[in-house]
Amino acid sequence: MAFGDKYALEVPLGESELGTVWAAKETANGRKVVIAVLEEDAPDALKAHLLALGGVLSGFTHPNVVRVFEAGTNDEGAPYLVMERLEGTSLSKRWEASPALRADRTLEIGIGIVDGLTKLHELKLPGGEPVVHGDVEPGNVILVGAPGKEVPKLIGFVLNRSAKRNDPGSRVSLATMQPLAYAAPEQASGAVTSSASADLYSAAAILFAGLTGRPPHVGSDAGSLADAIAKEAAPLFTSLRKDLTPFAATMDRALSVDPKRRYADGGALGRALRTALAMGRMVGS
Repeated sequence: MAFGDKYALEVPLGESELGTVWAAKETANGRKVVIAVLEEDAPDALKAHLLALGGVLSGFTHPNVVRVFEAGTNDEGAPYLVMERLEGTSLSKRWEASPALRADRTLEIGIGIVDGLTKLHELKLPGGEPVVHGDVEPGNVILVGAPGKEVPKLIGFVLNRSAKRNDPGSRVSLATMQPLAYAAPEQASGAVTSSASADLYSAAAILFAGLTGRPPHVGSDAGSLADAIAKEAAPLFTSLRKDLTPFAATMDRALSVDPKRRYADGGALGRALRTALAMGRMVGS
């Protein structure tokens, strides 16, 4: 796998059925980067999407979204995306390694995720459709910075999408608390692959897990979990955290099965979360 003399690959960071993610360096200046490379036999539509996405994101900066430097095609004809290399840990690993975060820190992280998604959704691909993430889950949120002041950054564009989105098992990973558990009902049922509303549902599901210690839905296997997400309402927030009532109305609405009952967009959800955070701090004081 070669990129002319522009990048030097170091070690693989992960792979899926669609491609591989590498730690790499820019040969001209030694800058550390991450390169996501699609398989040469990846679907043509996905290849075109990656290149279009790279073209849009290469001029986009936001504190809660990983920076994309460029998209291109390597010497073997495989499309790739070059991103900044982040120094931090994923939210899923943070949950596994340490005690639970305080409620206010969890809300701050959630607000950062929603803010990043809000700005992403305002971007438009060449066909006019909004940019969406499509796989918002704790493993795709990197916490960067000093403990207690971490900034969440969204990663995981393109390669975390399964080629078979109607196959729940393709997205399950017990090591990250089953990423399927954070999918929106319409994704779990296979009705849509991704949308802005689904992204925001997933962000709310991450918040729910951070505040309660479990995702909104659980299941003994991928099939039963997908069924529960698609057909059952999430438990009322106060049934698990009676001490966090200021957050209940926001969480319950954001996790509605019907997308029309959720917040209209990320801006509305972000404002609701900030209000809930302010109310929680007033109650706590």
